[in-house]
Amino acid sequence: MADQQDSPAPTGPVQVLVVGFGAAGASAAITARRLGASVLVLEKQAVAAHTPSTRMSGGLIMGMTDAAAGARYLGLCAGGMIPGAVSAAWARRAVELRDWLDELVPELELSAIGGAEQRELDGAEAVTVFQPGGSDARLDTSFGAGRAVYDALTDAARRHDVEVRGEAVVRRLTGASDGRVDGVELVSGERITAGAVVLYEWSPDNFKEITAGLIHRGDTIEEAARAAGIADPEEVARSVRGYNDACAAGFDPFGRPGASPIPLDEPPYYCVPLWPGGSNTSGGPRRDEHARVLDVFGEPIGGLFAAGELGQPVGLRYLADGSNLAEAMCFGQIAAKEAVR
Repeated sequence: MADQQDSPAPTGPVQVLVVGFGAAGASAAITARRLGASVLVLEKQAVAAHTPSTRMSGGLIMGMTDAAAGARYLGLCAGGMIPGAVSAAWARRAVELRDWLDELVPELELSAIGGAEQRELDGAEAVTVFQPGGSDARLDTSFGAGRAVYDALTDAARRHDVEVRGEAVVRRLTGASDGRVDGVELVSGERITAGAVVLYEWSPDNFKEITAGLIHRGDTIEEAARAAGIADPEEVARSVRGYNDACAAGFDPFGRPGASPIPLDEPPYYCVPLWPGGSNTSGGPRRDEHARVLDVFGEPIGGLFAAGELGQPVGLRYLADGSNLAEAMCFGQIAAKEAVR
């Protein structure tokens, strides 16, 4: 990034304003710059302490070898929840994703390590999962996984003179008289105008969730489990002791690489109750095949685009390892191209 520091940004106008700097935001910003547009990225975290979902992920990326077959697979996994045109747009971009990454960030050394999750469905044969580091072992952490992907995208953004402004918390979108989104207003009161706004959102840290009581804290495992409403806190403590023993032995019964598990042996401890359910939380505004955000009547909102988990176009079934990062990168590119058009 040209000026990666927490300093005041110009008030605009810029051609493309990106809110959030993860896989989607970086892909959108880089694509827009390649198309010759002026770009500003607003990131609510401080740049020096930025921990987006991309950085914390397993670093796997889903690609496709055939757009038509891939679209059929995406559609079947969606179970009728996602318009076919949206799935088709994702599949077309996913076919090109490996080449795009190899050209943009060759240092990732992507290698194929898997395929579709729902292998019995039509089109599953078109799905390929890639991993950084050149390893053929799934979730091999020796290369840095998600951190390697984030660092590579950050370096690519810097090479493309993408300006990222940290600690820039957006309060609301602003609109022109014709209903088109023309910028944002920050919590500081500053307004930044733009030709188009691309949205991507994630949870920057866990402090708000702790304060809200969604994550529970304790000085012991039992205390944290009890605060979370777990019926048998002692059983939780026994499970953690078993996990710590496995860490010390360098063997994980679930098959993770030896260096991957990290012992939980220092307070404070945090506990979150979990229930069986979907693997993704993908609520948010609906979008069309051009990444345009739709209003309540299904019409595009001028100047507003979305990519990433904010309205991610997934449905009933989990697609494959790396589908989240793949969607973020694919629709980040789609959004930027449409915004610059």
